[in-house]
Amino acid sequence: MQLRFAVPSDAGALLRIYDECINTSITFEYALPSEAEFAARIADISAEYPYLALFDGDVPAAYAYACAISRSAVQAVCWATASTATWRPWATTSM
Repeated sequence: MQLRFAVPSDAGALLRIYDECINTSITFEYALPSEAEFAARIADISAEYPYLALFDGDVPAAYAYACAISRSAVQAVCWATASTATWRPWATTSM
């Protein structure tokens, strides 16, 4: 297993993990973003906050990141989330 900072070119691999989260209560999205959109998110978030990816060889196993919430009522809050390749409600956490 290798834990490292994610880069935009990891978007396709990490999207496979995120795909399992769509239509669950842990995301506010209803459709999987495009690879280009997800790559932009990785670039934007990792410019200011940690965005980590865990790989088992070339296979993505998990990713985690922190970011600021851009809602006026919670400006001082930082969001942290982690997702695993085999989605389990207890293993994917948002704080």
